[in-house]
Amino acid sequence: MSAISESATIDVILADYAALDSSGAKANILGIGGNILPITPTGLTARFSLVTQIHAPAEACPAETSLEISLRDGSGDLFNLPGQPPQAVRYATILTIAANPGIVGLEQTKHIGAMSINVVDFGNGMPLPPGDYAWHVSLDGDEDHAVDFRFCVPKPVPTPVIG
Repeated sequence: MSAISESATIDVILADYAALDSSGAKANILGIGGNILPITPTGLTARFSLVTQIHAPAEACPAETSLEISLRDGSGDLFNLPGQPPQAVRYATILTIAANPGIVGLEQTKHIGAMSINVVDFGNGMPLPPGDYAWHVSLDGDEDHAVDFRFCVPKPVPTPVIG
């Protein structure tokens, strides 16, 4: 555990598309609010982006923290993509979270704190079989304050036979 992992809040958003703007301080997001990823005719899920927002109190910043995102199956175990050898779906990076008093006055910075946004884009979708899943997000390996974003991949709906 760390001061950041204990005091920060983590928001996770599944979107049709997301990208950071040129400053890296804001994200452009389309199609949020879903937690169902359908399988397309290619056998992959629909394209999607995973967005994480880390909010930290200004007094805890600046700070570096490790962000880890892993895909878990319906039992909470790491999901492995098929292959030789099977590969766990896991992403990690080091974030620097800093309040920026250059944008607003110092009093407002203390009020709003600091935020870091991270986007992982799956532009081609993923080869996930139908089932229940969760994106598991933690800071500095702190499982007590980790967040799970649950979603599902439904079985494909059979196309109607006409004639």
